[in-house]
Amino acid sequence: MTEHLYKSVKALADELGVSRTTLYKRAKLNGIELNGNYTSQQIEQLKTVQSKMDIEQKNEHFSEQTEHIDEHFFQSEIQRLSSQLTVIS
Repeated sequence: MTEHLYKSVKALADELGVSRTTLYKRAKLNGIELNGNYTSQQIEQLKTVQSKMDIEQKNEHFSEQTEHIDEHFFQSEIQRLSSQLTVIS
């Protein structure tokens, strides 16, 4: 496997033509540790701008999860309050 060595994050960012901030964001998004030693696959992942569609799909998935959590919470809360009303009556 080919390894690519860079002396600094700035050197890698310059090579990819992006800012250090962008590089850090892409590394975090792809789970890549910026340690100076990268595989060809990691370099490709750092070069690639995540498509808007991918971001929208992740946001949609997150919204669905949040709705499910909210629904579960409200059902639990309704059950809890109902049991309190039963005790009071």
